[in-house]
Amino acid sequence: MHPIYQMLGLLPVMALAGCNSPESQTMSQDTTSVVTDQTTESIEAGFKQNPSPKHAYRVTLTFPDAPGPFASIEGFAQYTAPDCTYIINKAAGATAHPEKLIPVTYAKIDERTYAGTVHTDAMQDEDYFGKGVCHWNLVVVSAQLRATGAQGETRFFATLSRSALLAHEPQTSRHEKKRYPSDPTVSDFSSLGLDPVSEDSFPLTMTSEVVAP
Repeated sequence: MHPIYQMLGLLPVMALAGCNSPESQTMSQDTTSVVTDQTTESIEAGFKQNPSPKHAYRVTLTFPDAPGPFASIEGFAQYTAPDCTYIINKAAGATAHPEKLIPVTYAKIDERTYAGTVHTDAMQDEDYFGKGVCHWNLVVVSAQLRATGAQGETRFFATLSRSALLAHEPQTSRHEKKRYPSDPTVSDFSSLGLDPVSEDSFPLTMTSEVVAP
């Protein structure tokens, strides 16, 4: 597993859900099923970013009721090509869809607001395996927040799905205040959101708006 996927452990699950949803299906069936001896990392390195993306969205992250500031914010946009597959393990017959993570830079607007730009067409549609064009979709935009970025601090996660981004619908997760800046018992705790919601919690909300060409 790619080390970034390990850090953002929830994203592969969301990617699989996105691949099976109607909004992510660009073709009725896979156009590519090839055998390769390459590693996942080397295959991923061959996937190209679109040199001239046109469909930009401004993603805003807010946390007005957080127990303190967040000085460290890392972001990623995850993309997949659901109409292509390749065999990554001949013996097991294991297959995978092409996936790519692109970093998102969140700029500080004020103490409780950050914003970044993502493109739904950031990846290059191309015939990567000689079996037909792979069509890429944005799956999810994510952010990982830490109080200062120091080792051991809690990692608070916020996500915005493709459907929410396109519909300009806010997506909110709630997190326990007692885990800020660090969990009292678990170092490097990952807070993905509460279910059920605790009264002693704060929201992380992501919203989107179209960026004019």
